[in-house]
Amino acid sequence: CSALTEISIPSTVSSIGSYAFSGCALREVKIPQGITSIQSRTFQYCTQLTKITIPASVTSVEICAFDNCPVLKTVYYGAPDPKAGSCGSLINLFALPYNHQPALVSGVLEQECADILRNFFRELRKKRKEIRKLEKSRVEEQS
Repeated sequence: CSALTEISIPSTVSSIGSYAFSGCALREVKIPQGITSIQSRTFQYCTQLTKITIPASVTSVEICAFDNCPVLKTVYYGAPDPKAGSCGSLINLFALPYNHQPALVSGVLEQECADILRNFFRELRKKRKEIRKLEKSRVEEQS
């Protein structure tokens, strides 16, 4: 993977797996709209990564996704998530005593991002409610 300098992620992908590009020589990455999660250590040790564009569709970036990316200077993001955010909301990961602390720039397409987050969690609550309702009806049928 150390020779991999470019990637093109297909639009059919919804999640980028753990360690997928760990140790690659990527310089810039543009994650396509439709990706919803970046799992742990996906870009770990991408020591040449200077820029990554993450669309509003990404609702989850797991721990150490960009661990040891020393030339990644700035993280731009849209909207804070007051309940689970990691960029100055619930916690600020970049204020913790790591070796690398990029600058944070918030508010990029903030309203669009906030709407996507709100809709995502609304749909998640709706699905969970439907599952609980189905489980309850199954229990009642068995009684």
